[in-house]
Amino acid sequence: MGNSDKIMWLGHSSFLLRLSNKIILLDPFLSDYATSYPPFGPKRYAPPGLPVTELPQIDLIIISHNHYDYALVPIGDYRPAPKKNHAHVTPEEAVQMGLNLQSKNLIPTHWGSIILSQAPPFEAPDRFLKAGLKAGFNEANLWIMKIGETRGISVHL
Repeated sequence: MGNSDKIMWLGHSSFLLRLSNKIILLDPFLSDYATSYPPFGPKRYAPPGLPVTELPQIDLIIISHNHYDYALVPIGDYRPAPKKNHAHVTPEEAVQMGLNLQSKNLIPTHWGSIILSQAPPFEAPDRFLKAGLKAGFNEANLWIMKIGETRGISVHL
């Protein structure tokens, strides 16, 4: 990942961060199945951005929840509507959350790795982009990352 501050999307809700020369793994989901009991549960249709064997030495692991399918701005599990709950939002709601928080950049997660919804797999990022542009963000601030993609970040505390 280099020595500057960066973020890499590993797929679904997993990210690898380098902040101040520390490596942080967020919500690791690097297995083939989103379950504690494979092969039961959703199977990945896209591999993680890095296999476990290629991860750098991790300084900190952050697990934001106690189940296998939740993320930072989880846009991928919203259809049918009754399935939506406090942990999942529509792409349009995710953009509104970014506006409410006065975020400069938005990174949608929870899509692109496993199918958890009746929505087509790439509907969520398309809707997210359209909603973000309509809300006044530009494409440079709507980070619809590819699995394994790394971007530089600037952190101001």
